[in-house]
Amino acid sequence: MKGSPGRHDRALQITGGVELQGDICVSGSKNAALPEMAAAFLTTEKVTLQNVPRVSDTALMAEILQLAGGHSVGDGKVEIDTRHASKSEVPDELGRRMRATIVLLGALLARFGHARVPRPGGDDIGARRVEQHLRGLRQMGAHIEESQEEIVARADRLRGERIVFDLPTVTGTENILLAAVTAEGRTEIFNAAREPHVQDLCRLLVKMGAHIDGIGTERLIVEGTKKLRGAEHTVIADYLEAGTYAIAVAAAGGDLRIECTRPEDLELLLLQLEQAGARVEAGENWFRVARDPHTALRPTDMSTWTFPGFPTDLQAQYMALMTQADGETVISEYVHENRFQHVRELAKMGAGITVEGRLHAIVHGPARLRGTELAIPDIRSGAALVIAALCADGESVLRNAWSVRIFVKGEGVVLNEPSATTGAGADSTQIIHNLIGKARGLPRLFKPEVVVSVRSSATSSQRRAVTEAAIAAGARQVWLIDEPLAAAMGAGLAIGEHRACAICEIGAGTTEVAVISRSGIVAVQSIAVGGRALDRAIAEQLGIGEQEAEALKIAIGSAIPMAEPLVTSVADLEVSSNDIAGAVARPLASIAAAIGTVLSETPVALAADVRERGIVLSGGGAQLRGLTEFLAHSTGVPVVVADDPQTSVVRGAGLALENFEVLKRNQSSVR
Repeated sequence: MKGSPGRHDRALQITGGVELQGDICVSGSKNAALPEMAAAFLTTEKVTLQNVPRVSDTALMAEILQLAGGHSVGDGKVEIDTRHASKSEVPDELGRRMRATIVLLGALLARFGHARVPRPGGDDIGARRVEQHLRGLRQMGAHIEESQEEIVARADRLRGERIVFDLPTVTGTENILLAAVTAEGRTEIFNAAREPHVQDLCRLLVKMGAHIDGIGTERLIVEGTKKLRGAEHTVIADYLEAGTYAIAVAAAGGDLRIECTRPEDLELLLLQLEQAGARVEAGENWFRVARDPHTALRPTDMSTWTFPGFPTDLQAQYMALMTQADGETVISEYVHENRFQHVRELAKMGAGITVEGRLHAIVHGPARLRGTELAIPDIRSGAALVIAALCADGESVLRNAWSVRIFVKGEGVVLNEPSATTGAGADSTQIIHNLIGKARGLPRLFKPEVVVSVRSSATSSQRRAVTEAAIAAGARQVWLIDEPLAAAMGAGLAIGEHRACAICEIGAGTTEVAVISRSGIVAVQSIAVGGRALDRAIAEQLGIGEQEAEALKIAIGSAIPMAEPLVTSVADLEVSSNDIAGAVARPLASIAAAIGTVLSETPVALAADVRERGIVLSGGGAQLRGLTEFLAHSTGVPVVVADDPQTSVVRGAGLALENFEVLKRNQSSVR
């Protein structure tokens, strides 16, 4: 396994068929370290944490502590002293860079009687769970004001109450715990989250002098105390990291000893692996997983649930494992919706998976997986694809699945940059920082408003990550807009009319097809076929490199045979435009099929509008000779190319920023 060079297009190259051997020490849990760092606000004495993972989120929490007036030093071992802390507000540019900032609400409120945190991003599920935090704090006597941008809480004195969560919520439980340990009287938390990192927070608070009963159960009882003391504590190991390693060796075969972790935190997973045919041995703070790759795996059904159930964050990895099982496996996802993002990429490798509704997927095994180029939709799916690649024949290349184009408002500045392939985290922050930095360096432009186009298939976590990255890079306000809507606006389509219009944006890695009416997307499909797919098809047909193939496509490429074909030579090989047409026929047929699918999913009257008005092509791929004729013949719909199609998305994003109603209707704003 290796990473490819290149700043903006990083990839993992994985050669399958190799067993995993050796031993590994699991790192500390970020999900435990963050609320434990926040707990340092509850005392004026020093709190020392060992085994803090070296990740961007813990560094960010340390920065927030310092800006509040505290002092944090160390890497791995962190010493926190908040005796001089005086600020109870979390700056927007820091707070929005991670969702875990919300756990500061309870700690700051308990310490200062006032707290202000930026509202975290997220989907509807996330919003509901934040509401559980706020409802609990209100019961304890806090006065809370909410807006789209922030949450402000005040309390003269918090008092104990009976708090009932309708669903177990990890950060909600942590927030109430942090508020309750110094509150007046007894707090009872019913349906509390029981995850290992919640238990670890409780253990730290007890060391600091808190009185907590029921640790590890769904009912926590907290007797408030006026003053907490400092403490030393070792952050618990990341059980999700350990579980990922365990699933990987069960899938690829081999023998791996996983150390510095508690097997009791993964009891259900280890039982599932044993039932599937792996050998499991466990001891104090270690366990071993082994499997002979020539021994068949047994299909073992699985359903996710909150701890101590099967972790939802290991569902994707487990699905990759079950592609190698001899038979059908039913996987049910009961914790989160939209958690089958990895299915499409696994299918590209040859996996047979049927998704039934929102909750269930049936894996038909065993599958002989083939190495191929894959797009990583999110971090959990990425882990699953790595496991699948380890089991596959040949080499797999894993790339981040979504790209960013940025338009910056202010003084007429447009950043028309090539798409930068990014991922959630430090890389995307740096890339966006560089782009915004160019605009901020221009006269009179300070903190810009930014609109970011994202693919229609981007998940809520990906949308949240790029929003946080733009805020961290210096944006004052960030808007998100789906790429096909931006392309349609840039192409000059009348998106606000009741009559429908249609856009087909052919980018480097994907094609987005959408029908739009009244400034909203009626039907859309995103497929992993774009300019690079055409280049690969040409390269495979002619036995040349992809860069040479791209040059040929630009010079003589055509989507249809020509009566008088263009001819050139490359590597002593004479190539005609008709050779190119034959090579790209299959990927172009996929684009035509996507158009047909979108039209079939569009209401009849609106589909009739499109058949009458036609489809507009945008993106760099739209400039291929004969493409309009090819798609018109394949779909029966008139097709035209937008003016300056390569810049349609950027120009449309700029227009959207001037049209608040479009952005309000289609995406979210974060200040």
